[in-house]
Amino acid sequence: MTNKDMNIETCTSADKIKCAIKDEQHILYSPDVKWLYGTAHPGIKSLAIHPDTEIIADLAFFFPNQNIHHVIVPNGVVAIGKWAFAGFHFLLTVELPDSLEHIGEEIFKFCYHIVTIFIPKGTKDKFEKLLPDYKSLLVEK
Repeated sequence: MTNKDMNIETCTSADKIKCAIKDEQHILYSPDVKWLYGTAHPGIKSLAIHPDTEIIADLAFFFPNQNIHHVIVPNGVVAIGKWAFAGFHFLLTVELPDSLEHIGEEIFKFCYHIVTIFIPKGTKDKFEKLLPDYKSLLVEK
């Protein structure tokens, strides 16, 4: 199964964002925290996403951020939209869950220093299909 086989909506709208709630990291979520819309406090170095999140919207964190070095995507997230983490210039590591079914295009665009993408044991084939440009960075954990 490839990303093109999945029909998971990751695009958001201004109407959805108007009702958003903000956490302590200044991340905007839907009121039920199932959707993550974006932004983050400029001072944080590690981005921890709410454990009830299922969808990370397109362009969620698309802006140059010099401080984010580590991203943890919790189990339960089924889709990450296109360009979601683009612009995290000094991102070093990412932890992805087994629950992921869809990863949008260019999610790590402009992430110049990424060295490791941690994935659950036994999921290498799945993630090689979801992230074909990052095969060499995948490490089962």
